[in-house]
Amino acid sequence: MAQISSNKCNTCEKDNAGLYCYECQYYLCAPCRLFHDKFIKNHKVTESFKIDRSMFASTLKCESHNLEYVHYCKNCKCLTCLACTTTVHKSHEFTDMTEVAASAREDLKQTNCNVKSKLNVLSALIDEIENIKVKNLQEEINQFVEEARMISDELLRIIESVAEQNVNRATDFLTNEQQGMNFELAKLKKIRKDYRSITEKIDQLVKIEHDMTFYVQQKSLTKDFVETESIPTVTDPDKIGKFKIDDFIDQVVEKIQSKYSIR
Repeated sequence: MAQISSNKCNTCEKDNAGLYCYECQYYLCAPCRLFHDKFIKNHKVTESFKIDRSMFASTLKCESHNLEYVHYCKNCKCLTCLACTTTVHKSHEFTDMTEVAASAREDLKQTNCNVKSKLNVLSALIDEIENIKVKNLQEEINQFVEEARMISDELLRIIESVAEQNVNRATDFLTNEQQGMNFELAKLKKIRKDYRSITEKIDQLVKIEHDMTFYVQQKSLTKDFVETESIPTVTDPDKIGKFKIDDFIDQVVEKIQSKYSIR
């Protein structure tokens, strides 16, 4: 049976810390938690196995005063410490983080819905290109080549050479169109990957129970979403057009006339 790694208590330094304080960013054992709670009443402590330390890279303290954030300033739309409320943000309107975090969570959930909706659009576009447009383009080229070869079978070497010229032109056309479609596919898949990455991050972020930590993290994630490339318009490939028998015959006739000096 695999062993579960034990975190060391940051207070007594024993390897039995089953708790974690969001504000202190400390691991705590049960006895030290009792001591901690006697002096600090408003910190949020949770079981350590529920947290991911990578989600708490952002500081929860005011950079100006090195004090813990305690309020949200509605006027400036930012987090504030106690010192901020009596200095820079004096006379401003403040609100509790629970209300702000709840609103931000709802906004983030709506963003997640929008991302997932766009993922569906991207998947549909990619499926259409991979399973319909590429197939139709290939069928169109195949039909063109088949008609060219049918005519070439009716003639001798000169006719065959003309047919091969047409086949090569069609192949070049197909290559060019496929390159364009592959570029569009790669771009769409890249955007889809970005959107999937965002929605995976959101799924992890909304699980954070600590409001302050959640709010700090979701602001940067919301910025990532805004900077994510929008879904481009997908254009249909150019059409080579129907095979023109008259042109083919003219080419054959011209070669025959040139070879045998017939005018």
